[in-house]
Amino acid sequence: MKKTQVALAALALVASSAVLADVTMYGNIDAGYFSLSETGAKTGVDSGAQSGFAGAGGTAPNFWGLKGTEDLGDGLKANFNLEGQFSSSTGQGDNSDNGQGASMALAPSGQLFGRAANVGLSGDFGTVTLGQQIDPGFLALASVDPRGVKMSFSALLAWFPNAGVSGGLVQGIFDSGMVSYTTPTTSGFTAQVGASRPATYNGDSANTSSRANNMKSGRISFTQGALSLSAGMTDSYNAAGLNNMTATVVGGGYNLGELTLKGFYVKYDNRINSTKVTQYGFGGNYDLGNGISMDAAYYDTKQDVDSNNKSQMAVVGIEKALSKRTALYAHVATMSTGTAADATTSLMLAGNGAGHGPGIGQDARAYGIGIRHSF
Repeated sequence: MKKTQVALAALALVASSAVLADVTMYGNIDAGYFSLSETGAKTGVDSGAQSGFAGAGGTAPNFWGLKGTEDLGDGLKANFNLEGQFSSSTGQGDNSDNGQGASMALAPSGQLFGRAANVGLSGDFGTVTLGQQIDPGFLALASVDPRGVKMSFSALLAWFPNAGVSGGLVQGIFDSGMVSYTTPTTSGFTAQVGASRPATYNGDSANTSSRANNMKSGRISFTQGALSLSAGMTDSYNAAGLNNMTATVVGGGYNLGELTLKGFYVKYDNRINSTKVTQYGFGGNYDLGNGISMDAAYYDTKQDVDSNNKSQMAVVGIEKALSKRTALYAHVATMSTGTAADATTSLMLAGNGAGHGPGIGQDARAYGIGIRHSF
């Protein structure tokens, strides 16, 4: 009896602490199937096909996390967020998902909470956040991409190889060692700035430069009625401490009721090899009613030095919401690449895994179907 009373008291204490801290567990599971076939851009000869399970997520990444707030009084709150990624194909939480290295690298290898691990304070002054968090410049792109940086057929597929530094950490998407400040919304304007200086990179704590793999990033947004505008910039340093990449994005959207239109322009300025990659995209999302929505988008990506280093992609997607948390989806895309296209322009299909995209100089047709559930 005494043990039972002690156990009940312990449970009551834990429950009380959880209420005070307002801790929430959340996540997303996205699983589906993809198929891609290539056709020679000039010859019209089929040059190969790929298909398989999209374990990294066909539309949204697979992740789980914990977040919470504590009321400190006088309008001041403490906040925290822990978030990790996994494969719906194998359950693995690193980037060794049966050949899906390119996609699962979005969840850095060996990091339990590779997407977010931060704590901060918020109040009337805004929000200050310290630790692993999403890059502010990438958030600006996500808000104006008509596909919302989905795992397949979206602007994510150019940002990752250009502005994202892959390896033990993924700076440029999930920034380690970042301190950021987000302003309160005033007259429709919101801004965020952040600076990242990770203590380690690829397991090496003895970097040759104090600026090695550092990031500086910021964004500003404006919303007034149906109109929304956004701009952002991410400035990165490589492992040698050299300022190697600046990504700049501008874009906006307009809500017409059932139809929402969006468009953007991004420039990736690579100072190491003196090249610039630019991308523009536009499209929209239409609510058909009864839980059904459609989106369509077009993306054009090219490098300034070689006019044949380019790609174009058009995509149409449809979703059917079965509930507020569960949806079925399908999407179809057509892609073409120039004869000199490389990883910075060829729009690899992230959700489909490493190597699944059009070959150099190839036209391609691709589709994917799946189910997504959030909790």
